Amino acid sequence: MVQVLGSIINVSDNFKYVYFNSEAEHVMNRRAKDILGKTDFDLFPDQTWASEIRNKDLKAIAEGRLSEYAVNYKDPSGRIRIVNALRTRVQSKNEVYLVAMLWDITEQHNNELELIKARESDRLKTNFLANVSHEIRTPLNAIIGFASIVGDAHDEFERNYYMNIINENSNQLLKLIDDIIDLSSLEVDKFEFKMRSVELKDICRSVYNMFSQKTKPEVSFIFDNNILPSVFLYTDPKRLHQVLSNLIDNAVKFTIKGNIRFGYEIQSEENTDKQFVRIYVEDTGIGIDKNYNHVLFDRFFKADNFTQGFGLGLPIAKKLTEEMGGELKFTSEIGCGSKFWIKIPILSNS
Repeated sequence: MVQVLGSIINVSDNFKYVYFNSEAEHVMNRRAKDILGKTDFDLFPDQTWASEIRNKDLKAIAEGRLSEYAVNYKDPSGRIRIVNALRTRVQSKNEVYLVAMLWDITEQHNNELELIKARESDRLKTNFLANVSHEIRTPLNAIIGFASIVGDAHDEFERNYYMNIINENSNQLLKLIDDIIDLSSLEVDKFEFKMRSVELKDICRSVYNMFSQKTKPEVSFIFDNNILPSVFLYTDPKRLHQVLSNLIDNAVKFTIKGNIRFGYEIQSEENTDKQFVRIYVEDTGIGIDKNYNHVLFDRFFKADNFTQGFGLGLPIAKKLTEEMGGELKFTSEIGCGSKFWIKIPILSNS
């Protein structure tokens, strides 16, 4: 139910209130007897806000009428309400009055926002289900298809070839399911982090070893191991390993030739003594059009219909990094490769 707040101000008597209805009493949490005979500067502790109201009153007086829609209105206790407002100048004999009516639409406004959020949530769920069903079908079809013909293979080489395809797609399907579970857990805040002090170089070396044999023959995987300083982070080593793996997995996926470079460096915040570590994954892959920067971390983002999507790796990496107190950023240029990096403060567990 929309509440209409009504009040009348005697402009000729220093803008003092001469009328204040019951709805205004209820919303403003003030009784009329405490309002009448006072000005906004008497009522509002925030004098800046009182000045803003006075300026609107003066504009309404000058123009004869002032209408506003869905504007913020702060009551004397500091609560923000959403209102439609109408101010009208009234001349009575030698005195000028300002009649103000405010329709409190806060509840209606909040309901509309909730409805918009619900619709957006339904749209995202529908898109997610459509995308995930496609991502699941692709490896599943490969598994079923090659499993049906592996028994008819004429020699061991052919059989091993089919089995490698089945294993590769099985691992892809398993990773997708794990990613879906992780993303669901992150979104409902049921993801557990086991923070402890760890040597960053050990984590990076483990990630490098995992991917060193997975790059294409024309791609060099460079790990800046010899120049990396020793640094300890207070973090979840398993989740940090997962973030770096997701970033490198995408670099491997989209780099056909050239190199992928992986490492980290210690930097300092400007004008402070705080330090952070910047872990980077840089590639010479296909790059990303800058028009897609704002949607890159969406689920199953695809730049076109001819390349693989990024899957869930990037949104999971971004969420995990932020949950561990860091930032994930990137720069990219179409045809010139990409550089992703995570920035994590160097903290102790004390």
